[in-house]
Amino acid sequence: MAAAMRRKAYDPTASLDGGGLPFRQFTTEPTKLFVDQVAEHIKQTGQPETCDGLFRGQLDQDTRYRILRKINIDRRKRPEGDRATCPMCTPNRFLEGAIVYCHEIGVVAVIGHCCATHADEAQRDFRKAELKWSQETYLMAALPQLRGKQQALAKLRGAADAALALYRKFRLGAPRLHQHLRDVAVRGGRLVLYEVLRTADEDQGDRRDYTGPAGFRGKGSSETETRDHTFGVIGGVTATLSNYNPVKELADAIRFADSMVFTGDEGAAIDFVAQLDDDPARRGAAVAICQGTDHRYKKFSSRLVDFLAFWDADNVERLNQYGQSEWNPHPFQVRRNVRRGSTWITIREHRSQTPLTLLLPATLLGLTLPEWTHFEFRTSPPAT
Repeated sequence: MAAAMRRKAYDPTASLDGGGLPFRQFTTEPTKLFVDQVAEHIKQTGQPETCDGLFRGQLDQDTRYRILRKINIDRRKRPEGDRATCPMCTPNRFLEGAIVYCHEIGVVAVIGHCCATHADEAQRDFRKAELKWSQETYLMAALPQLRGKQQALAKLRGAADAALALYRKFRLGAPRLHQHLRDVAVRGGRLVLYEVLRTADEDQGDRRDYTGPAGFRGKGSSETETRDHTFGVIGGVTATLSNYNPVKELADAIRFADSMVFTGDEGAAIDFVAQLDDDPARRGAAVAICQGTDHRYKKFSSRLVDFLAFWDADNVERLNQYGQSEWNPHPFQVRRNVRRGSTWITIREHRSQTPLTLLLPATLLGLTLPEWTHFEFRTSPPAT
């Protein structure tokens, strides 16, 4: 009754622009179609005061409302290049505001960032509605792909096992080289050696021991001149990590993906989302599982691809040139050979040492990662 009495208090011919334009009244929240039409009118004209159906009269500041859509007004499209008048806090004017539904009086209006009594309440409700929209939109796209992703992860177990075995053989079989390359990777991965061209102390010993930057160092009699020899950048620095474990990374992704049971298509996803309409906690958990699966797969796959790049022929040759340079104080050798259809890596840290021989598994050499779609989690509907 009170709402009906308040609704009658508004004159359908009243408007802030003096044009006496009528407005529509709504017994329920307006449809998305109506909101889209209002938003498009504002986008094209910059004039909410000329949009059919909107209430353009004065609104009480204690009027309760729900935010339907945030909007931005292009000042350049307004005939006078001015700001729009706010129905709730005239004479204030605005360019950023919102399409709102005043549910107690059944009208739709466009207001600015005003000092309405219930502005904070409306903002909280709007943020909740935005989050729900974002979660539902994301789940309807992501859920139908979940079963395929679970199957794809399971097929990568062999590659993860082979990568871990190769990594551990390299780290344990050539510990000095592995540590040296890790130190180089931490400093940016540039393979650089320094040649000493001149020093005041002729009894310096082996000049290759100098590891300062190129140019001149010191002052007076202690000045030393050097020259850089650059061999490029290490590829596949994942292979130099102190603790790379692709098996654990893959298992983490599988565990996350398998924590949700969903095997349906788009229709089933819609039904599933509808069941969570009044359960924001479960809806949020479903989003977290889908996003967490994507995040963990991205980490696993990107590091695996990078690890394989370390054993690429070009990178092995780059490392060998660096290790065999006359300016390297701690020389080493790395070779890549194909024998009888198998690819081998031979590493010798010292000239007198028995070389470490590593077989590159065919599982890794022929690896093709599955197609994987990462869905964007949009934080709000498209802005006008």
